[in-house]
Amino acid sequence: MKPAIAFFDVDQTLIKGYCGYTVVLDLIKKRMIKKRRILKALTYKTIGRLLKKMNVRRMYEITFSDLAGFKLSEIMKLGEEIFHKKVKANIYQEALKEVKKQKSLGHKVVLISSGPRMAIQPIEKFFQADTSFSIGPQIKKGILQKEIAEPLCYEEGKLLLAQQFAEENRIAIQDCSFYSDSISDLPLLKTVGYPHAVNPDKFLLREAQSRDWPVLQFNKILGKNKKAPVAELNF
Repeated sequence: MKPAIAFFDVDQTLIKGYCGYTVVLDLIKKRMIKKRRILKALTYKTIGRLLKKMNVRRMYEITFSDLAGFKLSEIMKLGEEIFHKKVKANIYQEALKEVKKQKSLGHKVVLISSGPRMAIQPIEKFFQADTSFSIGPQIKKGILQKEIAEPLCYEEGKLLLAQQFAEENRIAIQDCSFYSDSISDLPLLKTVGYPHAVNPDKFLLREAQSRDWPVLQFNKILGKNKKAPVAELNF
């Protein structure tokens, strides 16, 4: 069997909703991010959508500029707390089964998301993925900087990161799979040999149907008072 990698987007694919929004709202409540930052970022995002050219880097720079100067260890600890309190319950049970299936085939599992690093790494740990790629600030001596790290894990940036990881592991990208909900992930979806549209937006649904890609619907979440079956977590 050829070695392969299963790449997974996170928001609306592994979890219901958007982990970045959850993190930002919590940081606002803790007064670590000023309210006006998120309002400015949302305005920038809205204008970007209207112009069909959203600058994700600038949106993140605006939103997380107040975190510059914080210790990475402190921010990652907060990310873990937010995950267990507000994100874990929204994990799709079907996603757990799909990850388990990929692992049973001997494939590496890699999360690749445009969500913030502090939100994605706890999800990587929960799914026992091999690694993850996400968006975050540059780090110098354990301290967060204002500048966003490159390459940006979005659109063509996701493709670049996936190709680099595949090459480092001597795996052909055509032997890999990718699960995503968003049309913004089309560059990587078109490149892997086994693309999957999960809970796709209307644009990706149209693309998937025209290319005969599998379309998956994930609906069941773990919930706050439920535990995933042991068999699903025993990766």
